[in-house]
Amino acid sequence: MVSLEVLTQLLDGLHTDRVFNTLEKQAIFEENAATANKARCTIDDAIKKGQEACRKMIQRLQLIDPSLSYQLGLSSSSVHPGKSTLFYSATFIA
Repeated sequence: MVSLEVLTQLLDGLHTDRVFNTLEKQAIFEENAATANKARCTIDDAIKKGQEACRKMIQRLQLIDPSLSYQLGLSSSSVHPGKSTLFYSATFIA
């Protein structure tokens, strides 16, 4: 399970990378009480933004929490057109 600290660092990084703007980042925090819901929303929103956003999210997570990235089996080459990220999503928020 992802901690609130890791999730906050991830969202800050994705904001820096311009994956999320300030309003999107704030909405994830304000509209989701539970950390698991924040994580789910982060993943869902990154997926909606496409491959490049997913690649940046994976790279950021690898830097912030290499152990979690390893457990998820993530690499930036994990992002493939048409490949489901539901496994990663479910494991990330469990």
